[in-house]
Amino acid sequence: MMDMPYFLENEEWYTEYRDGRGRVKFKLTDKAPKKAIESYYKYYKTLKYAEKHNINL
Repeated sequence: MMDMPYFLENEEWYTEYRDGRGRVKFKLTDKAPKKAIESYYKYYKTLKYAEKHNINL
């Protein structure tokens, strides 16, 4: 199981929506600091890797 990403610690840093498959996705706002942006990209990189290698997080 993955720890909660830093960017999700402040609701002003992101918005939430559902993609075409009904999965929850996030988009950063312009209020996200550099550390939150780095966390966001690391989060999606990890998810992509897990999906490619059939790993459940």
